[in-house]
Amino acid sequence: MKDIKQQYKEATAAFRRRPNQHNHEAIAQLYDLKAALQRQPENRETAEMLSAVCSLVGLHLSALRAFEPFADATDRKDQTKLFKLRDNASYKQDKFALKDIRTLRRRIPAVRPRMDNFITADNGASYHLNCAVTVFNKTVRGSEVEIFIHADEPATPYLARVAEMVRRLADYPAEKLMAAYNDSPCLALAQSFAEYRDKEADEDWFDALEVYSLVFDCGGGRIVTTVTAGDVYLGDAYLMVEFADETLQTVTIDYDET
Repeated sequence: MKDIKQQYKEATAAFRRRPNQHNHEAIAQLYDLKAALQRQPENRETAEMLSAVCSLVGLHLSALRAFEPFADATDRKDQTKLFKLRDNASYKQDKFALKDIRTLRRRIPAVRPRMDNFITADNGASYHLNCAVTVFNKTVRGSEVEIFIHADEPATPYLARVAEMVRRLADYPAEKLMAAYNDSPCLALAQSFAEYRDKEADEDWFDALEVYSLVFDCGGGRIVTTVTAGDVYLGDAYLMVEFADETLQTVTIDYDET
């Protein structure tokens, strides 16, 4: 336990000196520490350290789950801490966490859904997928993919095009998405924060993207695709990336997405 306490002290101190996504070495140390703590016997001491590490990297739901079983219901400090953890977890959950860049640069294979991967939902008004897919080199669950086809239009031709668009999104050129972000109001908003004043979307930014959902709106011969993502500069806002057919149209920010 002495060694892991020292590891905890060093890793948290290194991160607090520069507490953002670009402190890759310290973030890697925190994730290694998290894994080491999860292998330790479960007790109050390890739970407190694990909860603190999870909070530092933005895994707020995990931080709550680590500490909650060991919180003292009669201790005012514990209950205050628990309230704060629950408040963060209720909104942020484990979204918007800092990323371990070592794992993000591994290439995830593209997936082209087959017709039998499309399943109807809402009494046939929309479709989901029964398989995970890859978007911007991130894995997205099939349940987070929605396809809407306007009434009185045949579904099969659109689903074939959606399948091809899904395949293309897996390998969408990072430089095109970075350029669109840097040319959008998103960058000015990001640079309004002191720690990102000199930053732009770059390879680290792309690698650290988190993709939450994928929506296809099909009708009139066109497909509008919206990717909902999170980026490291704008924290708990949502990044909305919209395509018209295969052409990237806009990159915007949405603070109201729930």
